[in-house]
Amino acid sequence: MPRTPQQSRSRATVDAIIEGALRCIGTSGMAGLTTKQIADKGGVSVGSIYEYFDNKEAIVDALYQRFVDDIVKMIQRETPRLLENEVEALIQAVLKNFGDLLQQNNQAYFHLAEQLLHTNTERYIAPVQDILGRFVMTYLMRHPKYLRVPNLDVMSYIMINSGIFVVIRQIAGDSGAITLEQIGHGFGRLIKHYIENERA
Repeated sequence: MPRTPQQSRSRATVDAIIEGALRCIGTSGMAGLTTKQIADKGGVSVGSIYEYFDNKEAIVDALYQRFVDDIVKMIQRETPRLLENEVEALIQAVLKNFGDLLQQNNQAYFHLAEQLLHTNTERYIAPVQDILGRFVMTYLMRHPKYLRVPNLDVMSYIMINSGIFVVIRQIAGDSGAITLEQIGHGFGRLIKHYIENERA
């Protein structure tokens, strides 16, 4: 765990370390993350890193926390606009926003997301699940016709996790020539057809 900085200068140093680590990951992936490279990219000394972080794993933990915080902020920022969309356009917009976030900082967040798929994610994912749960409830109150879809909680879970996985695969280059926009359109149509059939 990083030590909590108490003064603005200390907070700036911690931010510089985290930004340096993101630049390292964007340049060389997770394998290229060393304290020396983090110090170089962040414009701080190696000694400064160890003032606030016990080891590299603590820096990675802080990166995961930053990633999750940025996902939550993105959802909060986009919620008013997203609530106005019908479900097909909503899915397309959510996948695009998530894809755009993963590609920031030379895809540093993409590398973090890939790593999170292979680790114990519960404590990182809980804030995202919480805000997504609140978003879904708010959306359903705005669009009550979808409340008639059976097993809505199960389907929401499947849709959210499938969408995340598909976006990560596309950014990794595993989808060939298929674009993120095409995936969003196809996924949105698939979910729309499912909902229409279930409500029929």
